[in-house]
Parts: sequence; structure tokens; C-alpha cells
Amino acid sequence: MNDKYHMNNDSTLYMTALSMMKSIGPSMARKLINAAGSAKEVFELKTLNHAMYKIPAKVLDELRDSQTMVSAEKELEFARKNNIQVLTYYDPTFPFRLKQCSDSPLVIFAKGSGALESKHMLAIVGTRKATSYGRSVCKKLIEDLKGLDLTIISGLALGIDGTAHESAIESNLNTIGVLGHDLTRIYPHQHSELYKKVEHNGLLISEFSREAMYTVGNFPSRNRIIAGMADATVVIESAEKGGSLITADISNSYNREVFAFPGRISDEFSRGCNSLIKGQGAAMIEGAQDLIEMMNWNNSERPVNIQIDLFECLNESEKEIAQLIKKNDNVGMDFLLTHSALNISTLCNILLQLEFKNIITSLPGKVYSIKA
Repeated sequence: MNDKYHMNNDSTLYMTALSMMKSIGPSMARKLINAAGSAKEVFELKTLNHAMYKIPAKVLDELRDSQTMVSAEKELEFARKNNIQVLTYYDPTFPFRLKQCSDSPLVIFAKGSGALESKHMLAIVGTRKATSYGRSVCKKLIEDLKGLDLTIISGLALGIDGTAHESAIESNLNTIGVLGHDLTRIYPHQHSELYKKVEHNGLLISEFSREAMYTVGNFPSRNRIIAGMADATVVIESAEKGGSLITADISNSYNREVFAFPGRISDEFSRGCNSLIKGQGAAMIEGAQDLIEMMNWNNSERPVNIQIDLFECLNESEKEIAQLIKKNDNVGMDFLLTHSALNISTLCNILLQLEFKNIITSLPGKVYSIKA
């Protein structure tokens, strides 16, 4: 395990303390950090105008409570002793796709030998009561994606989630299990062996500390991380009101791609997928090739010979974005935002200008490529 993840410095300590507070969530915490200048200064309360930012009394009480910092110190010490990575929102190693989400967690805890990022990130979700058809579809999809620089993300639940992780491991693909509880707990207990496999072959991650309450509300929170870490989400079998549909909705809200496998109209666990497709909440796919083509992953390694510097019509900002696309090819808006200093409105305008100048082309899956 790389020591860079165990930065027991002020930033990590205070970010962890904020993330463990019961009176605020990630969005409010970031507002306080932006107002104060740093997580540490939030706790010092010197630069915050309490009235202007309308900080509730219960938040101020928790910030002033010495136990808040004690709990964070204990959590980081536990992480250090148990080889758990602690990544804060402002760390350069924090998953860049997740960082683009407005409700991204302040801190994530991770354990395992796998990678947090790969060129392609795919979430696969579905019912806990998977049929043999659903399991077969899931396994075949992942087998046919073997060979890509790809990570399979799911929630380690029974059914489709478990099949997705197992199939990823069998296909030698990196896999990430996102938990709805802290890393010391195993749920469901039937997956105790699968937890070990995922930790050995990939990563277990969670935003929850050991002090966090274990409630059913944790799972929608977990779903936003599954959706936020992925380029696209695939739904394989879901009832009309299944939790997988929550993940699909969140993915759509993040402007990420959503795909679903259709099923027979009479099947209970096909109704959710069929409804998604019918309501245009997901694109229909029948196999890996559909997904690869719609995400334009099949051409991701093709050589690019165009020389951007020859285009005198480009200004410096346009050259910067064009070079990023040339170097990485088939990149999305999230990647470009993360690797440039531009805001989203400026970036959108530059991309539009580059298309007008016939330098880049917009591809399915909200990605951009140099025009051949």
C-alpha cells in the first residue's frame, strides 16, 4: 500500500472530522471550507461570519466540541493500523469523476490492492433477486469487455451486484465494491468470501466511518458514489421500484450515460429496465458490443496523427483543450474540467468552437475526439 494515502496531516484530519459530523453534509461542509479558506480554519471559527452563512447552532456546537476532533484522530489511527486509504475531496488522488458531482463525499475510505481509476469506469447494478437470465446476461457482458482498461463498480449486494464483482474478477478486470456502511462491517453476511476476493483483486470503498449509524438511508448515499465514479451505468434486471433505478436516476442527473437490458414484459424483474428504456431514462443494449460502440470505447487506442500546433486559427485556451483531447483521445467533459483550469461554461464554448473549426468531433457517450 502506498504511503501517499496515509497523509496524517492537518488537512486530512480536519476533513475527516468534518465528514464525521452529524449536523452537516458534504455540500454544506464544502461551503464552510470555501468561506473559511480551509477545513482547519472552519474549526478555528475565526474567519467565518456566522450570521452571513447562517450556520445553525447545532453545527457550531459540534465544531466547538473537542470530541469531534478526538473521534477523527481515532478514525485516522485505525485507518493507519489497518492499511486503509483515506482520501479527501481535495487530494489529487481523489477519483476525478466523483469530484465533479455536486454531492461528492468529503472523504472516502478504501482498502484493497486495486486501482481507484482506470481509463473506462462502468457501474453495473440490478436486483438482489436476480434470475438465471439476469446472472447470465451480466456474466456475458463482462466477459465480452475483457481486454479493455476497465473497472467494474457495484455495491456488493446479493444478486446482480455480486455477479458483477465475481465476473470482473474471473475476467481479470479491476473491480470496486462501494459499501453502504463502514469497512469493518460485512453485509450481506453471505458475501464474506466475496468481500475478501474484492479486497484482494480490487478495492472496497466507503464514505462511512466506524461511528456512522447503519441505516437504510445509507444505501441511496452509496448509490450516488457508484454512479459518480462511473462513465456509465448499466442496469440488469430491476423491479418497477428497485434501488437500481435510483442509481440510474442519479447517473442521469450527473449527465452520465445509462444503459439497460430489456426483458419480457411479463417478468417482474424486467419491468424496471423496460420502463427506463420506454421513458428514455436509459439506452437499450443487448450486449457488450452495443455498449462499446455507444461509448466509443472500440476506437480508444487508435493513433492520432493530426498536429494541433499547425492550426494557427486556435487561441491558447483552444490549443490547451485540443492537446488534452489529442493526448488522451475520447475524453469526456469531466476529464477536461479536471485537467484544465476552465469553468464549465468556458469549456463548453471552447469545445463548440473546436467543432466549428473541424478540429474535434463529438461522439456518443458525451466524449470528444480529434477529427481524423
